[in-house]
Amino acid sequence: MQPGHLYYVNFSKYHHVRDGGNEARTHLVMDLKVNDWLAQFFPRPTAWEKVEFATARAVWPSFWRMRRWRNMTTRMFWRKYEGSRTQAMVHRLRSKPPAAA
Repeated sequence: MQPGHLYYVNFSKYHHVRDGGNEARTHLVMDLKVNDWLAQFFPRPTAWEKVEFATARAVWPSFWRMRRWRNMTTRMFWRKYEGSRTQAMVHRLRSKPPAAA
């Protein structure tokens, strides 16, 4: 990305940026609602991209909700499990019996 240029980047796709220079850079990132006037400056999406974008809008929010729920329930489980009678019982059941002499 050259200084003084404007770039459109679809951040919903896998991407990365590498700054190979030595000087400081400033990047202005704008999250905009696209209207007809602004749309004329962007490349028109292909039919496949339209399907891809619609799928992403439908799937990703559910994915992050499920992941947040999983993390929350995991944290709750470990908070209640650590130091509990259940934990002590599991440790007793899993411990190896003493070796026969």
